[in-house]
Amino acid sequence: MPFFLYRTEGLDFVQARSISLAGQDGPFCARAIGSPENPEWELSEAELVGSFGAEPEKNAVVIDLKPRIKDEVSLYRVRYV
Repeated sequence: MPFFLYRTEGLDFVQARSISLAGQDGPFCARAIGSPENPEWELSEAELVGSFGAEPEKNAVVIDLKPRIKDEVSLYRVRYV
């Protein structure tokens, strides 16, 4: 599933670059807490966008849920994880 960082321009979104959310360098791994007492983690939209060095007020993380379907667009903005 492709993940993208989009720059917001008013009501429009312009694709800035492809990003990786998982893996050792991704924001999910950086926020994961390894203790059995507290195995949960969360990211706000601002924290997620900021983890890529982008301004949260001017950028958004967008997921393409159906990248293999060519005649249907299913883009979703990540607001909270």
